[in-house]
Amino acid sequence: MEKLVSIVIPTYGRSKTIQRALDSVKGQTYTNIEVIVVNDNAPTTENAEIVKETIKNYGDIKNGIRLINNPQNVGGAEARNIGLRNSNGTYVAFLDDDDEILPNKIEQQVKFLEENPNVSLVYCYSKTVFDDSNNNDVVYDKNNYRGNCLREFLLDGTIAATTQWLCRKDSLNSIGGFDNVPSKQDSTLILKLLGAGMNIDVVPEVLSIYHVQSSNSISTSEKSKLGLALFRDRCRKHYNILTEKEVRNVEYKFAEQLYLKNYNDKKKRTENFQEMKKNRYCYAYYRALYYYLFFLKHGRKDA
Repeated sequence: MEKLVSIVIPTYGRSKTIQRALDSVKGQTYTNIEVIVVNDNAPTTENAEIVKETIKNYGDIKNGIRLINNPQNVGGAEARNIGLRNSNGTYVAFLDDDDEILPNKIEQQVKFLEENPNVSLVYCYSKTVFDDSNNNDVVYDKNNYRGNCLREFLLDGTIAATTQWLCRKDSLNSIGGFDNVPSKQDSTLILKLLGAGMNIDVVPEVLSIYHVQSSNSISTSEKSKLGLALFRDRCRKHYNILTEKEVRNVEYKFAEQLYLKNYNDKKKRTENFQEMKKNRYCYAYYRALYYYLFFLKHGRKDA
C-alpha cells in the first residue's frame, strides 16, 4: 500500500496564486496525498475568504484538503510547523502558495526514500521563473549534495528551498521542525538536520518551479537582514569542521551579503565592509565589490 504523503501549503497574502499551487498538487501521479492548507491571513481579510472559497474546488483530491485558519498571522515557519503537527503522512512535503510542483515529483521522491532508508530529506532540481520579466528569464537550481554534507553546506550556504523537498516526518519531529526565524528558514532547517548527523540526497531532475517577481532584486528588509545574521551565528557553531581559510571565506560571503543588504545604512554598511577587509584571502574581491557599488550608485557605467 502506498504510504501517505502530507503536503503542507502555508498561505499569506497570495490568494491569487494558491490555485496554481493546488492545481500542481491535483496533477500528481502519486495519489495517496493529503493536503493541509494553513491560512495565515487574518480571519476577516479578503485573502482569507478567497482561500476558503478556492479550496472548495479541490474536493476530488484523494484524501481531500484540510484548511487550518490561524486566528492571527504567525509567519511562515510557525505556519509550516502547524501543518506538520496536523499531518498524518509518513512523508511530508512543503509547497509555497505561489510555486508549483511537476506531476511526478512526489512519486519519484517517495520511491527514492523507500529505497534509501538512511536519508531524511530528498530534494530535486528546480526551475526559477521570473514572472515579471519580459524576456521570460529562467534559472535552474541543480545542486548535487548528498549524505551528511555539513561541510559543503557551510561553504555553499544553500542547498534547496522547501518546495523542492520531501521529508520523513519523524526526522523533522526529532529536530523540532522549523525555527521561528525571520528568514533563511529552509537553510536553518537543513543545517539542523545535518548538524544532527542526518543525511540528505537529491533526485537529479527538475521537479519544482519557483516563481519570483524580479530577476535582480536584493531583499533589504529588516527581517531579511536579521535572518541572515542569525543564520550566520548558527553556522559559526560548526566552524570546527572547517579549515582556517574556509572559515574566512564563509565569513567573507556573509559580510558581502550583509553589505549589499545594508548598502543604504552607512553605519552598518561600514561594519560589514570592515568584516570583509579582515579577510586577507579576499582582499582583491572586497575592493572590487566596494568600487563596483560606489560607481554603480553614482551612475558611472564606465568603471
